[in-house]
Amino acid sequence: MTVRRRRRLGAAVIGAIATSAVIWQATYAALNNDVVISGNTFTSAGVTLTDNDSGRALFDATDLAPGPGATRCIEVTYSGDATAEVRLYLTGLDEHGQDLGALLSMRIDLGSGSSCAAPGTWTTLGDATLRTMAGASGWVNGLKPGLWQPAGQGAVTRPYRFTPVLADDDKAQGNRADFGFVWEARSL
Repeated sequence: MTVRRRRRLGAAVIGAIATSAVIWQATYAALNNDVVISGNTFTSAGVTLTDNDSGRALFDATDLAPGPGATRCIEVTYSGDATAEVRLYLTGLDEHGQDLGALLSMRIDLGSGSSCAAPGTWTTLGDATLRTMAGASGWVNGLKPGLWQPAGQGAVTRPYRFTPVLADDDKAQGNRADFGFVWEARSL
């Protein structure tokens, strides 16, 4: 190998070593810092409704006569974590092939107070036949949307008053109608 080639090879080796040293030094000399934020958790809110009669039927009227029937009151409590809207609607109307759903009206009122004993001011949610109310059932058609919107900051109870009124019509004799009331809360 000639001297010239040896010098070139030596220069290349020395250059490679020098470059590696600079890179190593730059890497070694870099500043570094980390911030770790641990313990992050998420818990979703819930919507919870209960009533003061454990879901039992409000009415089991077997001798309903024309005119207003016995008024019933129930207390519904919202105890969810989120601001929500509570709506009431009828479901599952079964008239057994008869006409009682068209001859029996139901007036439904919501109290501004916290119990049936202290109802505050009553606001009428609906006053129509069972058939009409059941035909507009479901969340979208719930009675008076937007009327009760608890903030989700502790339990809130509202009284609901129900007054059935049977039409003075011979077609109502011996008829039967079954249905359910549904309270539904949805977070806003």
